[in-house]
Amino acid sequence: MKFDTPVLSLVGGPGTGKSTTMAGTFFELKTRGITAEMAPEWFKGKIWEGTAEKLVGDSLYILAKTNREICRLMNTGVQVVVTDCPLLLSIVYGENESDTFKQMVVETFMQYNNTVVFLNRIKDYDPQGRFQTHEQARDIDVKVKDIMNFLGIPFLEVDACPEAPKILAEMMHCELRGDLRNRYPKDTQL
Repeated sequence: MKFDTPVLSLVGGPGTGKSTTMAGTFFELKTRGITAEMAPEWFKGKIWEGTAEKLVGDSLYILAKTNREICRLMNTGVQVVVTDCPLLLSIVYGENESDTFKQMVVETFMQYNNTVVFLNRIKDYDPQGRFQTHEQARDIDVKVKDIMNFLGIPFLEVDACPEAPKILAEMMHCELRGDLRNRYPKDTQL
């Protein structure tokens, strides 16, 4: 199945500003009269609840829950979905999983009409609600880019700054008008 609803997928390592940028972009889209919704990082909620450690290593379950956050908004009248936890991050965090799992992640990701934006880290790292150190978070930044480049997935780079939500909302507004298309090759493979 292929969904037409545009999904703005914000990627980067922990503490980059994905959630903040998602919230700001959601606000900017709504003020432009666009029916937008957020698909937040499901696992982050488990971190705040104190139950995340029980789930570490259960990549398939985490992928399914993450996918559900996005899938539930398809074919509902929502014009744009903004997510701070794109499915591709399951490959980064499930790096020890099988190639079959990783291919399933790619195939699931490819069902959506994704516009991928890598957020460049510009703010100080806040370890609250995270398992990683600042250095580990920077390593994940690199892994995320490496995986997208390896898979041939096009992405834009935007600094995670206060102006980013306005830039991204305008970009998605243009896409809805047909001024911008971000398509992925159908044969993206691991």
